[in-house]
Amino acid sequence: MRKIYIMDTSVLCVYLKIPGKDTCGSNDIFWDYSKADQKIQEIIRKQETIVLPLATIIETGNHIAQIKNEYDRNVIAMPFLDILKRQLSGDSPWIAFTEHTILEQQLQKISEMWKGLAKQKISFGDAMILYIANYYRKMKRFEPEILTGDRNLKNNERLDLNISRDPDSLTPLVPRPRK
Repeated sequence: MRKIYIMDTSVLCVYLKIPGKDTCGSNDIFWDYSKADQKIQEIIRKQETIVLPLATIIETGNHIAQIKNEYDRNVIAMPFLDILKRQLSGDSPWIAFTEHTILEQQLQKISEMWKGLAKQKISFGDAMILYIANYYRKMKRFEPEILTGDRNLKNNERLDLNISRDPDSLTPLVPRPRK
């Protein structure tokens, strides 16, 4: 089974060194730049895959936009945009979660699930991440792991969301060879 990583906003912010968000988590899920960079380098070395959910992209972009110093904001925006370009082109280790192309259907499924998840204090963005982890787990070709500093999200990483769509009928989402 192939390992696939779903990156949460907290870890991407750490990796990009966003001021005030340069560490996250605690104890066994503590992240700083060094750990995030080592993990990404390990994923590249093992030719594994990282998915950036739409929620992660939007939230991270918002955090970058809120950086007070214009120079810092521009400096941090450049590697973020580079990651997005690499993800959209399928440049390893980054891949796009192409189910976003049917965003309306995905949002409908997530909003139905979220009614119960909100009671457990799981945000809508985290529900999107859990949906993606479930999607890959149901394919039975991938072993998803969520990279996060959020204890609640990590604890629910293996939560079965009863995704109704048959993932075996879908084309697997794999990265293209490194460019």
